Order: sequence, then C-alpha cells, then structure tokens
Amino acid sequence: MSTIILGSGFTGLAAGIKTGFPIYEASNHAGGICTTYAKDGFQFSNGGPHFLFGKGVGLDYIKSLVPVNEYERKAGVYYNHIFPYPLQTTAQKVNAVNKGSLKEWLGNTFSQAECNLFFNPFNEKYTAGLYDQVVQVEEFKSPPAGGVGFVSTFCDPVNGLTDLVSKMAEKCTINYNHEAIGIDTKEKIVFFKNKHVKYEKLISTIPLGRLLRLCGREGDFKLPCTSVLVINIGADKAVNTPDEHWLYVPFCKSGFHRLCFYSNVDKSKAPEGKVGMAVEIAYYGDQPDIERVSFEVIKELQDWGMIGKVITIDPTIVKVAYTWEYNKGDAKKEIDWLRERDIISTGRYGKHKFQGMVDSIKDGFEVEL
Repeated sequence: MSTIILGSGFTGLAAGIKTGFPIYEASNHAGGICTTYAKDGFQFSNGGPHFLFGKGVGLDYIKSLVPVNEYERKAGVYYNHIFPYPLQTTAQKVNAVNKGSLKEWLGNTFSQAECNLFFNPFNEKYTAGLYDQVVQVEEFKSPPAGGVGFVSTFCDPVNGLTDLVSKMAEKCTINYNHEAIGIDTKEKIVFFKNKHVKYEKLISTIPLGRLLRLCGREGDFKLPCTSVLVINIGADKAVNTPDEHWLYVPFCKSGFHRLCFYSNVDKSKAPEGKVGMAVEIAYYGDQPDIERVSFEVIKELQDWGMIGKVITIDPTIVKVAYTWEYNKGDAKKEIDWLRERDIISTGRYGKHKFQGMVDSIKDGFEVEL
C-alpha cells in the first residue's frame, strides 16, 4: 500500500515528479485542457488561452524544461471603443446588493462609476449571474486605481503547452484511462472501472466537488463552480481588429465577457492577414446551445468589424472553469475534512481556488503528506 495521485494536470505531474508516486489519469493523455493544437493554419489552446502568469519556483521549473517567450500584457475594456485596462471613469447610480456578496465587495472597493461601467456588468457575466450570491475570493486580481491589472507580464512556451506537458509526463509513472468512480475513505481504496487500488495517502488534483462526491461526502453543493464555453475562431482580419492581447467586454448581445487574441500575442499563431482568437462565455447550470451561440458571437464580432470571413471555428466546453464560495472558508472546511482522512486535495481544482499554471506546478512540488 502506497501513496497515489489522482489527475495528471500540472499539479499532478509536478507532484509525480517530486514524489515518484504513480498517477492515475481518467483520460488518455496528460495535461488536462492545458494543451495546444493546430487547425487550418491557426494555433489554438484547448479550452481557451493558457498563458503562464506568475513567478517563482513554478516558472523557474518551466524555464528549465522548455524555452519560453515573455510578453508585456496588453489589455483593454471594450465599449464600442477600446479603453486601456484598468478602466477609470465617472457615472453615478445606486445598486441594491446582498450583504457579504462579491457585488457588495466591488461596491465597497471601487467607485460607483467603476462598478456601473465595468465591474458589475463584467462580473455578472464572468460569474454567470452568481456575483450577488458568492463572496469575493480573488482579491489579488484587484489593483489600486491606476494600476496595470493583476498581472503585467506573462510567458508562453515557444513550442506550445503540449511540449511542456510531454516533458513533464516523461518524468512520471502515469496510468491512463483510469477514471475514479468511488473512494472508500475508511478502507482507503480508490475504485476505478476495472480495478481498485489501496492507498496509504491519496493526493488528489481533480475538482474538489467531484472528489467529495466520490468520497460520499454530502453538501458539496456549497462549492459552486461556473463553466465556460470557449469558441476558438480563425478569421480574416477586419477594419477594427484590435492590437490588444485581451479585451474585457462588460456589454454585448451574445453574452461573452472576454476575448483573447492569440495572434496578437504571437503573429506565428495565425497566417498572414488573419486573426486567431478565443471567445469566452460563462454559464451556470444548463449548457448553452453551442451552434446558436457560436453563430450569434460571430455575427456580433463581424458587426463590430473585429473579424472578417471566418475560416475555422472550434468550440469547447470547460465544465469546471471558475470556482466560487457562498461563504468564505467553505472550501477549506472540506479540504480539512479530507485531510483528516489522509486525502490531500491540492492545485487549482483541488483547492477550489483560482490560480494559473505556474502556481499549480508550485502546489505539486510543495505538496505535504
């Protein structure tokens, strides 16, 4: 009986490299959604843009494995015109809020003008309507007025994320196509479809809510998460194709909250005269009609003059994209409950915490048994 690891995303891979313990992965590949691919001459990421934000041990390790390009982040807020991010302006309107909610926190932190013109409409879409119910858990994203945003620089592996994932996976023992279907916390057994494995301690990097369900834990409904429909688009450039890497969109007809332009980060990610981009639409609950929404998004972007003729389109669903709490500390209570049963839940999904790939790798290297 030994320690085993669930999930071969970046945290699971880092934990496997550090400890040498075997990894059990539900799919047939490592890296989860953090992979890159080519389609019709465009370079995309699965599940939308995955760039490397942050510094420290995680980024140092990445740089020791693969070459990276470094960029100064360029972002804007779109109101039929691109304003530099973060937005500062004036307007007044009083809004009712629930005590202790993210919406209330926004109102207490920023001016009424900033809330009306950006923070409220953007976060309403970003949280898929939950911003008046969940609490603020991402304070680090909110710089003082006049700042440059929660990150000013980022990196991207020269040969794509798949290259980084492959080099990390080579250093691990990974059992692919092993999806956990149940966990007996008393007998310390993980059940897979065709076998079961006894463990001394279990390191889990899968979504916290799913882990709790596998353990038979009641009440994981206290840990809401929103999903994202990501539409990768390759198209001709148009008269209003922007230069920014990201645009935040508080108001639009088709419901997206953010645009990322791969080819503005690196021109090689699209053919000459073309634009490669990703559109993000958050939702909570029922999955939207992908074909209808994709049509509406493309029409709106073409009406805005941001893209011309569409060459390729590739929508994907990220089921667990952003994690939230109704009450501060809800996730920690569940993580502590698991720890008492020798289950260490870590990483972005395991901690039910927003963070990037760099910090997720750091979590794997620093996992404590």
